[in-house]
Amino acid sequence: MSADATVVRSRRSSPRGEERRRALLDAIERLLRDRSIAELGVGEITDAAGVGRSAFYFYFASKEAAVAELLQDVFATITDEVAPFFDRVGDPAATVPRAMGRFVAVWREHEHLVNAVLDARANPETRRLWDGWVERFVTPVAETIDAERASGRAPAGPDARLLTRTLLGMNERALERLRDADDRDATAEDTVAVLSHTWFLAIYGAPA
Repeated sequence: MSADATVVRSRRSSPRGEERRRALLDAIERLLRDRSIAELGVGEITDAAGVGRSAFYFYFASKEAAVAELLQDVFATITDEVAPFFDRVGDPAATVPRAMGRFVAVWREHEHLVNAVLDARANPETRRLWDGWVERFVTPVAETIDAERASGRAPAGPDARLLTRTLLGMNERALERLRDADDRDATAEDTVAVLSHTWFLAIYGAPA
């Protein structure tokens, strides 16, 4: 069963079934604060959730499928937060820094989950999971860049999809370094400033 199929199945479950599914997801997110995905066992997850082992496999094909659903919530939140940039609403000199600020804030709020996935990327299934979610950002960002170029607000430049993947990779590396910083609040502020400057310069051809 695919991760998408488990999501569909869970959405058709009863209210009590939804409670069990949510309990499993909450348990995984709690456990990932101190453990890696590889270290988690299904029995440990079901014990923490207070449900039977068979319940886990009713909703999820694997630990990675369950984490994929948790990541879906995180990435959906990020998408909502940066919507003004995607929708090209307002001055990009304001929407780009706001998008970067919200991106960093959501990442930090769920960093135990995201970092657990990043640390497990040597696992092929986890790597595909992460790359698949990041790729979902490529199309809307690239379309925004193309629309800004077509409108004349941004100059012509390199392929928008390749540019987007490069910028997203930069974000990923910057946030990996942020988690190891001594003064994380100050470093987060500096990270937002640098990301904002770089994104704006890459898209609009000049500093904000």
